[in-house]
Amino acid sequence: MPYRALVLLLAGALACPCVLAAQEGAQESAKASEHLQPLDPVHRDLDRLAAWGLIDTILVGQRPYSRAQAARMTAQALRGRAALGADAPYARTADDVLARLSDRLAPELDALGVAPTRPFSPLRREARLEATWTDSPTRDVPSNQLGSSMARINPLLAYDEGRGVVDGTTTALEVEVGGALGSHLAGTLRPRAQLAWPRSGGSDATLELASGHARVLLGNLGVTVGRDHVVWGQGPRGGLALSTNPGALLLASLATERPVVLPGPLRHLGPSTYQVFLADLGTEGQAFDHSQLFGWRLSFLPSRRVEVGAEFLVQSGGDGSPEATLRERILDYLFFPDLFSSDRELISSNKVAGLDARVRVPEARGLELWVELALDDVDIDRFKSMIWEDGSWNVGVGLARLDAAGRLGLRLEAHHTGLRMYEHFDFSGGLTLERRLLGSELGPHANGASLALDWELDGRNALTLEGSVEKRGSDPYVLVAGTPYYFARLGIRPKETRWRTRATWERFAAAGGVGLRVEGGYERVANFDFVDGGALHNLMMRAVIVARLP
Repeated sequence: MPYRALVLLLAGALACPCVLAAQEGAQESAKASEHLQPLDPVHRDLDRLAAWGLIDTILVGQRPYSRAQAARMTAQALRGRAALGADAPYARTADDVLARLSDRLAPELDALGVAPTRPFSPLRREARLEATWTDSPTRDVPSNQLGSSMARINPLLAYDEGRGVVDGTTTALEVEVGGALGSHLAGTLRPRAQLAWPRSGGSDATLELASGHARVLLGNLGVTVGRDHVVWGQGPRGGLALSTNPGALLLASLATERPVVLPGPLRHLGPSTYQVFLADLGTEGQAFDHSQLFGWRLSFLPSRRVEVGAEFLVQSGGDGSPEATLRERILDYLFFPDLFSSDRELISSNKVAGLDARVRVPEARGLELWVELALDDVDIDRFKSMIWEDGSWNVGVGLARLDAAGRLGLRLEAHHTGLRMYEHFDFSGGLTLERRLLGSELGPHANGASLALDWELDGRNALTLEGSVEKRGSDPYVLVAGTPYYFARLGIRPKETRWRTRATWERFAAAGGVGLRVEGGYERVANFDFVDGGALHNLMMRAVIVARLP
């Protein structure tokens, strides 16, 4: 409807100040480029270089990066590497990582005046062939009577950009074609053909557009339309609101292409980025078909060592949903009125607000600390309950140079999700896309911890070992009215506990070459689906071949 486009433009004007101004001191002009896939190794490589202190300006809370954004950060890292000196203990590892990035981003580096490492074609072409075998059933997210969700979870197969894998054998082919048309327009298409044989019998063939978007660059404002991913948060898989778990959203998005330094006293906030989007959540698993997801995010870099961000999501609208006037919709999208109206709902909607921060200490073995808080309901009158029972947390620590040479990296994260996270009464489908949680695969009312070891074997090969333990609850609760109100537990059900390990070896594909990724995972589940004594031993094996045409 026309008012939705008006709301998006209005919110963009409010949430993206100075989007047409480039960062102070910037010399090169921006050119349009398509977004990377969220799990593209480019993001991981840039994270490591930033942790080592080779990149001055990077805001990781808003992803995926455009190829031009990644190239500008690579150019920074190349300058940082030149200043590092040849005798630095991790110089050789940095050279390996930079060689991969330079090969991957050759056209965009050439546009910046950085000599590419090879001849390149302006049209990017990539094919991905995968085969997956699993013995790992999916289950529904149960209601705890404070809301409901139509999400289904399978943690062993989560955080894979929404790829649908059956309990059995799945084969799939993805072909991605992308590139720029002039300096203001770029786009990409990524169809996926899949053939699956569930263990229950039969076969299933599907053909879908996994992602595909067009980006128009107007000054420093990037306008994206189509199916594209939105990943927010400081964790390696995104955050509590938007992660790499779901597929691409059908959206219209406005975002800064380059970091902005605000005028006047606000310049002390440092380089900043902004994004606002409006997405259609489709029909599968939604209480109201084609309900909309509106979101805005702000990220600031007051110091090269510190990043802070804020975000807000609103799920509303759809066929048969409560109607709202344009004024009510705008107030609902702004979030700020909620701070002063905790005793009433402006309109019927499902909201999540979040804050996150990251601190880098490069000289301490590439130490990084990050934290994220997401609130399902804002009510200062019950502060403790708000930040724990209605709040969800991610807390992480990483060492990007566990060894002096920088070949080993270590990451540790702790997770908590509140009683009502991802659930709602009116929007009973929850914060989902095609029954996948938009944020953490923990779902509501859960705690977990994960540990990962990253090993850069050489410039072409990497190994990752991961382990996780998680405990989920489904105890029934009731909301007791009062000032403030509170949650009363009505009973105790068995807790579902999962212990999981995964190993991934990857050989990166160079331009004109072929890469390979091999994964294996095991998960032990106690009290599966919250049934006392129910135990499962889940397995997953996957091989992925990636071919990059020159």
